[in-house]
Amino acid sequence: MSHIFSGAVRPGVELCRYDNCDLVFRGPPLRIDAADMACLGGDDTFARFVTAPYPQMLGRRLGRACVNLGCAGAGVEAWLGQPHLIDQLAGVPQKVVQLTGAHCLTNPYFRVHPRRNDRLVEVHQTLRSLFPEPDFIEFSFNGHLLRSLSGLDAARFDVIRRTLQDVWTERMGQLLDRLGGPVVLLWIRRDGQPDAGLLEPGMIAPLLGRDVHLVETCVTPAGAAGDMDALRHGPMEEPAAAASLGPTAHGQITDALLPYL
Repeated sequence: MSHIFSGAVRPGVELCRYDNCDLVFRGPPLRIDAADMACLGGDDTFARFVTAPYPQMLGRRLGRACVNLGCAGAGVEAWLGQPHLIDQLAGVPQKVVQLTGAHCLTNPYFRVHPRRNDRLVEVHQTLRSLFPEPDFIEFSFNGHLLRSLSGLDAARFDVIRRTLQDVWTERMGQLLDRLGGPVVLLWIRRDGQPDAGLLEPGMIAPLLGRDVHLVETCVTPAGAAGDMDALRHGPMEEPAAAASLGPTAHGQITDALLPYL
């Protein structure tokens, strides 16, 4: 059941599973076949420090049954690995899909964990040949690996970046085909910070169409927004909580999505 059941969420944050799915989601559980909306996403949608994440806000504002399918550490890889769940979601009238990073996908250079897509499982020989310098045993998380490689040689890293971006666009297209429309893609960006997930507008443009729309919103992390008192967190979790999105950001995300739902 992983870290989620060992204190990674604060008391009062409900967790749930759905039939034939091995991912752990942010509750409360709802019947997917009776839902009006579903929000798929990773850490920002799961929102472990926040009492009412944006899917819950949307449900309240719109008076609709909105299921939060936020899953800590999940990316496109995790969703494509749950075909039964995706088939169920195809019948939900409205879907919101938070864009997760291009580094959270198995690719020609490394393999990620099938559920915790932010975690590194295996480094392929293609990456060892391109970057012979690192001791790859030091890396447990994809983000840490890519930051290190970027600092070693920008030109060689650019080869990896372009490959990961191409893989992301292809896999996102597969996910959207399975989900069916209408879908709103939610691109959450941090104010004043580069996109750590290597996302760029050119990767997203091929995915847009009559039934797929993009909502891009720039928000401020909880620490800078003065939201710390509103978060569930202990002293040891303060740095992670400060970097997360608080109630102010989730309210801004809700406001940005409402015109499209």
